[in-house]
Amino acid sequence: MKTIVRHARRRAPAALGILLAAWAAAAQAAAPTVVFVLDVSGSMAQKLGKTTKMAAAKATFAELVSALPSDMRVGLEVYGHRGDKDCSAIELLVPPGPVDPQALTRKVQALSPRKGATPIAEALRRAAEALKDAPGARTVVLISDGRETCGGDPVAAVKALRAGGLDVQVHVVGFAVGKGGRAQLEAIAAAGGGRYFDARDAAGLQESFRALRRTLTARTLLRETFDGDALDPARWSVERPYPDGMLVEDGRLQLLTMPPAGGKLLAPVNLVVYKEKLPKEYEIEARVRLTQRSGGCTAWWKAPMVGLQLARGPKDAILLVAGRSDQGCMSQQDGVILQKYSGGKGVAHSGQDIGRRDDHEVHLRIRREGRKFLAFYRTDATKWKWRKLGEVADLRSGHRLGLFALRGDETAETLVSFDEVIVRELSR
Repeated sequence: MKTIVRHARRRAPAALGILLAAWAAAAQAAAPTVVFVLDVSGSMAQKLGKTTKMAAAKATFAELVSALPSDMRVGLEVYGHRGDKDCSAIELLVPPGPVDPQALTRKVQALSPRKGATPIAEALRRAAEALKDAPGARTVVLISDGRETCGGDPVAAVKALRAGGLDVQVHVVGFAVGKGGRAQLEAIAAAGGGRYFDARDAAGLQESFRALRRTLTARTLLRETFDGDALDPARWSVERPYPDGMLVEDGRLQLLTMPPAGGKLLAPVNLVVYKEKLPKEYEIEARVRLTQRSGGCTAWWKAPMVGLQLARGPKDAILLVAGRSDQGCMSQQDGVILQKYSGGKGVAHSGQDIGRRDDHEVHLRIRREGRKFLAFYRTDATKWKWRKLGEVADLRSGHRLGLFALRGDETAETLVSFDEVIVRELSR
């Protein structure tokens, strides 16, 4: 059995250490780069209350770019702006460069919707190409009110870009789209590892752009992929350790589910705690895997589970977990659960079925905004689109992040794992 927490590191030669430090500093210094892709096809001229879609987009886009950090690099691409259903009407109006809110706003204000086509797949490919040499995080933001009309497959295009080694994330803002268009736009965001923002009207677009700004300006504090053969002791500690029940191997933190200490749900064995203090507002994502079933039908708090613990003390915590039990149980026995505990008692609870398969990969996300904690999940059953699970409120701060696995006394031991954990600081 391999050691779980490193106690010493092999020292690199001085020159190599200096070079690595310089690379790390350069990576941290590189500001993110974003290319906005704006739909200017004829449908954007449609009325929306007392205004039009395009007028609402112009007003809210100006507000968005004026609030972006000055060190961000921003570009602007449009399509459908020349009319005649021309599928080649895609133009990079502003190449990626230091954000200039006035210049970006002037470009957008000059646009008029035409009876143009909607070549989303090719527009995304070209936007990603414009980001190819950009330093730092690279993001494409598609703003559209409809689906592809030029025969392309935008979902396949995004998957091909990322599979080809282009590290780019794709967010999508769907503006007053129909059900069919929304499904495609959601799938694009899912394929691009990004978020989908659904704006039904002008007020919704403004709110979506504000949420988008928070996402774009989020600072990644941790991206743990569990490389190597041990946890980094500078980042992680282990409470109630049982070395035979955990292992870091093949890019995963693998845990055996065990009953909690003293039978207390908030005291799991091998609780892996992130040492850094969490910021005031943050978002945590985890990719977890449940490879076995419980061997019997049981209540969710006794079934095998893996998830996140945000604890303020031994009796106060918020849990976001994925759990499994055998066929025949109630639907929520094999699902994702959000649970708040206060004084050792559960005071709020919501859950959702995630289907029954031999091997579950589940993506968990919990976000603190103000005094609220919002929980989301996605699986193959949701076509990898994020679904909101629920939310709870907590007036106090000081939560610590813990990774854990649990099972009840009467439930069979099973294997679970964490494949990746990300912590981001959200800006206001």
